[in-house]
Amino acid sequence: MIKKEIEQVKFIFDTEMEDVREETSFKKKFFLFTLKTIRLYEEKTGRIFYEDYKKAFNSMTSKLSSAGIEFKEGASNENMDTAKMMDIMVEPYINNFLIDLVPCLYIEFNEAGEVVQNEMTYDNAMSSAWITKLCTVEFFMEAFQEISTDTMGGMAKKQQANLVEKLQV
Repeated sequence: MIKKEIEQVKFIFDTEMEDVREETSFKKKFFLFTLKTIRLYEEKTGRIFYEDYKKAFNSMTSKLSSAGIEFKEGASNENMDTAKMMDIMVEPYINNFLIDLVPCLYIEFNEAGEVVQNEMTYDNAMSSAWITKLCTVEFFMEAFQEISTDTMGGMAKKQQANLVEKLQV
């Protein structure tokens, strides 16, 4: 799961002063790679998730390699030289894949504390002002790390175990 604290600016018109003032607050946003993420991605883009992921991931690892950076090093190093990483940000395939993916990864929690990830959360993310603040090298690396970790077994094993448990009841 990716957790991000995002600065949000709200503009309020003060009728007495006839002026606009800014209010800044920080909100935590959560992103999780699940089977619903894949479904949302494919529904919204009309493309196959794993084909896009493979192309974007191969492009990213190639760019990292040419910059002399290991993928794990890039994903875990918050102080990574952004100049070296800018080549990734301007790669159209990587950029488009992640911009399409971010609203699909976004989750909210209902009153019972359960994870909600659906059309509504997708729409909330797409219409938010904060989504553009996630177009950074660091967030893109975190998103690839989240997918790669789960693609290598985490999510699939957990969700398969949950499904087996539900089927046995």
